[in-house]
Amino acid sequence: MKQSEQKPVQNRTEDFESLALLAMEELQKERALRIAAEERLAAQQNKVLFADAVSASGQSILVGEMANILKQSGIEIGQNRLFARLRESGYLYRQPCGDNRPTQKSLELGVMELKEQVVVNAHGKPRVTRTVKVTPKGQLYFMELLTRQKDVINGEAVTKKTAKIQRDSERRRMKRLEANAQAEAQNA
Repeated sequence: MKQSEQKPVQNRTEDFESLALLAMEELQKERALRIAAEERLAAQQNKVLFADAVSASGQSILVGEMANILKQSGIEIGQNRLFARLRESGYLYRQPCGDNRPTQKSLELGVMELKEQVVVNAHGKPRVTRTVKVTPKGQLYFMELLTRQKDVINGEAVTKKTAKIQRDSERRRMKRLEANAQAEAQNA
């Protein structure tokens, strides 16, 4: 009789232990999900602050200022590389005189604008100046776009297209080095 009494008690203990283990696993999963959600929220908080600041100002900014904002957000890019990236992505094009102009695509999206001013020079002649600016909508758009496209190669933030070009260039260079080494080996 004692053995039959011990089995149910032992079975109950094993059931209790397995339930406790399942509960612990569920708690660990829940804790991991909560931590991940808190990390996402912290990461998005900076974006929310940026979006609030942009919508409050409501002003277009220069591309160089946009580069500074991106740099403060962890995207290692300066004014010249941002101009290059915008041209590469089809948001800007370069005029024969070297000036950057927004493409029809960027104007239709409302992410860039061209500000024209008439300036009178020292000789009294009027001159039209054109400046490319990033709209508030564009500031949010490019912040999100460049954050998503960020691909670090040699410590530089580059687009996926540029990264592919760099990888292809490196492969061609390595093939040339191998071919030169083989040619030298055959000549020796």
